[in-house]
Amino acid sequence: MFRLTIKNLLANKVRFALTTFGVTLAVAFVVSAFVLGDGLRSSFTDVSEEITAGVDIEVRNVADFGDA
Repeated sequence: MFRLTIKNLLANKVRFALTTFGVTLAVAFVVSAFVLGDGLRSSFTDVSEEITAGVDIEVRNVADFGDA
């Protein structure tokens, strides 16, 4: 079985090379997408922490409880 696999790989060198290249390229794209996403998330978190440093936020209702 192993010899048959090697024989077929050597018989179709171009197909094997292109398949290997395609899989490698796809993995590289997926990894780079995750790295880019994590980098953007980290940058957004850092910027939002800088902007809101030392700021307390109070959320208030438009109407008082008795006005409903």
